[in-house]
Amino acid sequence: MSMDFSKFEVVFKSKIKGKRLPGKSRHDGNLGHWIEKKFGVKSNAIPGADLDGYEIKSGGQKGSFGD
Repeated sequence: MSMDFSKFEVVFKSKIKGKRLPGKSRHDGNLGHWIEKKFGVKSNAIPGADLDGYEIKSGGQKGSFGD
């Protein structure tokens, strides 16, 4: 089964890639919350899917999409 990540790719390339995280990091989840906001997801610390069945994770300096 092939997964269609084109919607994620568009958001990543237009709103995240090459952009700087605004301000100083106030907490460990700041990067993850910023990424969630770029995808139009309300910031949360709840495990589980955020968008279309996928959990949006920052993984530190690198962003990733966990399922």
